[in-house]
Amino acid sequence: MPIRLDAVLVAGVALVCACSPDDTAPVSPVTQVGRLRFVHAVPDTAKAKTVNVRIDGMPLAANVAYKGVAGYVLAMAGDRQVAVRRTSDTSIVVLDQTVTVAAGGDYTVLATGSGTGIAALVLTDDNTTLSPGNARLRIVNASPVMGAADVYVTAPGADLSTATPVATSLAFRAATAYVAVTGGAPWQVRFTTPGDTTLLLAVPALTPAAGQVRTLLALDAATGGTPLTSATLTDR
Repeated sequence: MPIRLDAVLVAGVALVCACSPDDTAPVSPVTQVGRLRFVHAVPDTAKAKTVNVRIDGMPLAANVAYKGVAGYVLAMAGDRQVAVRRTSDTSIVVLDQTVTVAAGGDYTVLATGSGTGIAALVLTDDNTTLSPGNARLRIVNASPVMGAADVYVTAPGADLSTATPVATSLAFRAATAYVAVTGGAPWQVRFTTPGDTTLLLAVPALTPAAGQVRTLLALDAATGGTPLTSATLTDR
């Protein structure tokens, strides 16, 4: 269940502005904040079935399940501490991660891995205005089991033998560059064994509208392992 922090964080920015030592050059609140969001990508029901998330000690979200997202909230520029605890026992630390927020920047913090190998993947998001008619896709390998994979973005069912991957040997905890696609058209993301077209995961087609930005995650099954699955994040 998300808990919005915007008002609290903006109030903090306002306080900074009010305390500016130079009254003739006030600090603009707009230029002193970025945005953060959190994604639960840990297929470990023993340690992280559902989690609570805090930023600098303030609650962001509670009871976030696997594949769950706590959407963007404003965060003051600088180093922010993202703390993730198991909901059923908040003494269990799932993740503690410092994220450096730049003014005007957007960031996605993913909790990834399982067991003793849980770690953060921090992505810098690009939600800037797109060229007319275009959408933007980014693909993330968040599957511990899949391993490195080639990534294709094509029309649904297109022959991969004649296609060029948008990324080769994309490792676990890595993301592609953003891919510009025609908005309003269907696109299919597929992951294959590096160097050939043996399918590891075929994601159902998605159709982002012009002006939209989406991030697609390759993930393990909810209890870990196969069958592999996916999730799509709405960035813009």
